[in-house]
Amino acid sequence: MGQVVDWSSHHVLYPQGASLRAMTLGERDARAYWNYLNLVKAANDGRFHYQPGGEKHRLMPPQIDWSVSLGTAGAAAHMYPAKYSFNVNATPNCSNDYVVFPINVNGSATQATIAAFNNLYTGSSSTSCSSTVNIAASPTGAVENGARTTATITTMTSHGLTIGDSVVISGVANASFNGTFAVATTPSTTTFTVANASPLANATSGGGTAAISTGPTVIWAYRPATTGTTRTRTSPILSLDGTKVAFLDGNSPAIFHVLTPTAGQGTVAAPAVPTGAQMASVTLTGATTDTNSPPFVDYYGDVAYVGTNNGMLFKITGVFKGTPALAGAPWPLTAGAGTLTGPVIDFGTGNIFVGSSDGNLYGFTAAGAAITNSPLTVGSGRANGGIADPPVVDVVNGLIYVTSGEEPTRTFAVVVEASTSSFAAANVNVADIGNNNAAPLHAGAFNDAYFSVPTNMTGTTSEWFFYVCGVAPGAGTNPVLYRVGFNGTPRKMNTTASATTVTLSANGGEQCSPITELKNGVDRIFLGLLTTAVVEFFDISTTTTPTLGGTGGVAPVAESGGTSGIIVDNISAIPQASSIYFTTQANSANCGTHRCGVKLTQSGLQ
Repeated sequence: MGQVVDWSSHHVLYPQGASLRAMTLGERDARAYWNYLNLVKAANDGRFHYQPGGEKHRLMPPQIDWSVSLGTAGAAAHMYPAKYSFNVNATPNCSNDYVVFPINVNGSATQATIAAFNNLYTGSSSTSCSSTVNIAASPTGAVENGARTTATITTMTSHGLTIGDSVVISGVANASFNGTFAVATTPSTTTFTVANASPLANATSGGGTAAISTGPTVIWAYRPATTGTTRTRTSPILSLDGTKVAFLDGNSPAIFHVLTPTAGQGTVAAPAVPTGAQMASVTLTGATTDTNSPPFVDYYGDVAYVGTNNGMLFKITGVFKGTPALAGAPWPLTAGAGTLTGPVIDFGTGNIFVGSSDGNLYGFTAAGAAITNSPLTVGSGRANGGIADPPVVDVVNGLIYVTSGEEPTRTFAVVVEASTSSFAAANVNVADIGNNNAAPLHAGAFNDAYFSVPTNMTGTTSEWFFYVCGVAPGAGTNPVLYRVGFNGTPRKMNTTASATTVTLSANGGEQCSPITELKNGVDRIFLGLLTTAVVEFFDISTTTTPTLGGTGGVAPVAESGGTSGIIVDNISAIPQASSIYFTTQANSANCGTHRCGVKLTQSGLQ
């Protein structure tokens, strides 16, 4: 069985993965199974987090494993790429593992709107997606400007090296030439210059080998055949077998597509146009465009749900295993008149939830009826008072969490907890997370303890936290990292959030990306800052103040314009096989002054 990691992975959660309830829910939703595997891997982190003798792996500066050009756009600011791993119980697969990037710009003969890449894993491990060539015995090793070396290799032109590619050199008689280097100048037919940390003495190399890693390979890239606004504004979602991808285009009315791609078709700069049965498309009749609602798939029922900018919630049947078609009455449902978020299913009750720019959270039964006390007022509905991101649903405990930048009756940004069965006032808790109306607030994330500690254990509620990017208290408008605690069983959220004393930036009104959490030896959260233009991570493995960059304070990584939503692909000890993926929000020199799709090793843990 493969594994899909996409936007929905952060919004449908299964704490206590080994509990009978969580396992039963896994019969309905594959995400429960993947959640369980992550919990097991995290619990057994001693296999990879500690070296023989009990010493931790050392934290290296975060490194960009690769950046690929996506053209004039990438994913929208709070949308996500999607990653497919062919076998969750095997080592990473260079051919079959892939990542899909949505591209938020209209398609053309020179611009794709969606593209996929494989050969994702770089580095010197046995699973590295690289080729090996011989380094000539001589002449080589000349020092250039006292801080660079040149290397001469055979069959140079067949490898297509470019500046920034990673080259692993080994077996050279002069050991100073061995190591991992970045190509620093445009290669000639037989030579290239590599960056080196310190000057080397003039010497011949004596020969050796070079593992040439040229970064990811485009598997396929497409643009729709239709004209108009064909950009992929929202996050894609993948089939369980990895053969299909579902996404919305930016037309009005919006069009839902299910693509069955063919390897080798198209590039980002010369995309293919799907033909015949490759693309099944369904027009959302009565809708306007969709700028904020990625499709959510119920794999068991083979149905998808998606919202639009005029408050309509659609159901599409036959998504991956049949012929996609709009469901009949009572669908589509009306959820206010605002721009909707992605919908999320609580697989415990079968209820469907969607947020809106009008500040309300809407809940519906599978039959389309409103649940008790729906809609629930969360935000003011003004400029920053809507619900910007899909709800986060704890399926095992029947709880739902949303954020808004402005609560309607007070001067605070808020995170709200409610029951997935009823929005009755007794089931709702509200925590303030700083000053109001500074910026749209995006989805938060729980720490690992929330997932792994059963609710029937006493003395553990103090270890559960929901982390969210809020706003400075008082008159401040800059982003601050908050965490909301819990005070009982069932998991009742505190109504007073605790500022972690971590000020994310001094920029007033700056937006954070949604927060992504994963425990890979150390429990971490990842987020991007759109004005500061960085991606950063925090160690949240203790109940003390989160540490920026972990032990040693590893600095944030500069990313042009900040990041889209971030996905984390794996819990693994294998170098490069445990990484984060996102797109930049501005053009980058790393991608020929285009937007980049980026793979970054998790916090540089090597």
